[in-house]
Amino acid sequence: MSNYRSLMDDGNARLHRAFVDFSKIWRASGDFWRDDRRRQFEEKHLSSVAPILQRLSSTLSELSDSIGEAEKELNDEI
Repeated sequence: MSNYRSLMDDGNARLHRAFVDFSKIWRASGDFWRDDRRRQFEEKHLSSVAPILQRLSSTLSELSDSIGEAEKELNDEI
């Protein structure tokens, strides 16, 4: 695996772990913060984060695969 693919895959994994950690902390904060401002904040700012990150992760995986395929083709030409 190339250095570029490794960096992308590592970044994608780190992004996933960070979001999982954030999600756990956000859920735990609900034990202490239960007002309309929390609900509004979640609806306005956080509701779109998971779908956006999912698309980003999928795109990074596709890009990593494309780089791998390009590297194979380049290596076959040598």
